[in-house]
Amino acid sequence: MKIKKENSDFIKHYSRVQLRLYTYLLASVHNRNDADELMQEVSLILWESFDKYDPSYDFAGWALGIAKNKVKEHMRSRKRAPVFGENFYESLVQLAQYSDDNQAERIELLQKCIKKLNTSDRKLLLMRFKKEFSVKKISEITGRSGNGIYKSLARIVALLRSCIKRELLRQE
Repeated sequence: MKIKKENSDFIKHYSRVQLRLYTYLLASVHNRNDADELMQEVSLILWESFDKYDPSYDFAGWALGIAKNKVKEHMRSRKRAPVFGENFYESLVQLAQYSDDNQAERIELLQKCIKKLNTSDRKLLLMRFKKEFSVKKISEITGRSGNGIYKSLARIVALLRSCIKRELLRQE
């Protein structure tokens, strides 16, 4: 069976960014089912509009732009505010655009930095991102306000980001 050149071009580009797209979606919506659904929608849009894609433009940037729009649409439809604000999600898009070559290294650094967090911060991170508890549920469990939980999560993300940057600089 012969595959058309444009189909093989799409497959080549898509296979290079698929993991980055999913990582971005999951980090944005914090729910595997929603991320899976969004991934299917984004993939379909990319496939259907590939004939409009300009090869002189970065495919990853184009695909992540579509994913970003789907996340915004998803948040609006669920009447949910983004957990960390627009700047955080912009940072995720930028991080996702980097090559996957160092992904294992970055995951290793993230795990190392998480181990450096105090116990209560690690527990909060675990509840929110691994167990996928809502902020409301975490608030009920901990007896803290939802606003306090959001602020703590933002602080923890900032700590992890600066820890990873320090570790990367140390390796250079």
